[in-house]
Amino acid sequence: MTAASGLATFSNLSYNKAETITIDFGSGSLSGTTSGNVSVSPASAARLAILTQPPATAVAGVAFSQQAQIRIEDQFGNLRVSDNSTIVTATRAAGSGTLQGNTSLNAAAGIVTFTNLAHTVATNITIAFTSGSLTSATSGTVAVSPAGAHHLAIQTQPSPTATAGVTFTQQPVIRVEDQFSNLRNGDNGTVITASRNAGSGALQGATSAAITSGVASFTNLSHNVATTLTIDFAASGLLGTTSSNVVVGPAVIASLAFVQQPGDSLAGAVISPAITVRAQDGFGNNLSGVSVSVALTTGTGSLNGTLTRPTDINGLATFDDLSLNVAGTKKLTATGGALSTGESAAFNISPGLATRLTLQTQPSSSAVAGVAANLIVIGKAGRSSNVENAGLGRSLPCLS
Repeated sequence: MTAASGLATFSNLSYNKAETITIDFGSGSLSGTTSGNVSVSPASAARLAILTQPPATAVAGVAFSQQAQIRIEDQFGNLRVSDNSTIVTATRAAGSGTLQGNTSLNAAAGIVTFTNLAHTVATNITIAFTSGSLTSATSGTVAVSPAGAHHLAIQTQPSPTATAGVTFTQQPVIRVEDQFSNLRNGDNGTVITASRNAGSGALQGATSAAITSGVASFTNLSHNVATTLTIDFAASGLLGTTSSNVVVGPAVIASLAFVQQPGDSLAGAVISPAITVRAQDGFGNNLSGVSVSVALTTGTGSLNGTLTRPTDINGLATFDDLSLNVAGTKKLTATGGALSTGESAAFNISPGLATRLTLQTQPSSSAVAGVAANLIVIGKAGRSSNVENAGLGRSLPCLS
């Protein structure tokens, strides 16, 4: 300033740094002078600044090795040392998941010191620090790694339905995870074993798979037994997991066989017990809904009753109303599509109960009085003209 009447008056001096200062005044060759102390206080709180960054790396679920410290500053970057009430809140910015620990703290002498911040999701995060209308601050990146291996989890379930003996269309994929369900992508070599849990029979295919980058992919699992099963996955030292249901249906029909062979019976009577035929696939699984027909293939006569039946849930076609009208030794054959049982065991049909007489040999068409005619043979016939041998020996009067 230029002196006027020997006085230089400064009208707008200020200072941006909160500290105690003195001011020197000088002019050319004149001896200068220095003011007394000026104690400059911070301006109003305007922003947050990071005094101590969180660490560059961390482990999921473990408190950060270096905890963040936040300054309350005025617009010129001066620490608001008198501030003991501003609340600063820390939240996860970049990345995913929720920041853990005491995330809201009061300032003490203008500084907020966090003590137990942690993160349970293995990802790269940043942390945002906010307080009301103050300008916020965001930390550098914290690379959070998974914790130790803890359990197995299913990334891809096996197929919900399958066919016996056929590799599952969708093969299971298993993850090794820490206790927070983070993929242990640094895990290589851990062996995972698959085994049948619910259901029956043994799981087929390569039932052990090694982990690569935290994941084990099975390639050719299958099951030969038609059943509803679940699959257990296990690895040493880790908690296992179990798949959802896999409903295994039978394969295509491969065999037909008599379960209950036909038994001896009387002509015209229902063959008892009922004849049964079972349809199965190549693994011994019973097939339902297969149309099975029976026919007489050895012996004569008419096979009566319902000659075609579907198999039930046990793979059985039950023929409970079959009968034959002609006595003799018989055999049956059952067929289903292109398959056949071959002939059944032999069984006998006996004449039914006597119901009438028939002439087997007619008398001569002419005769001489008093001379015996040729032999007249009378047969006792059962159902369908079968001769009842058991009736021989009875007296039959001959009436003129």
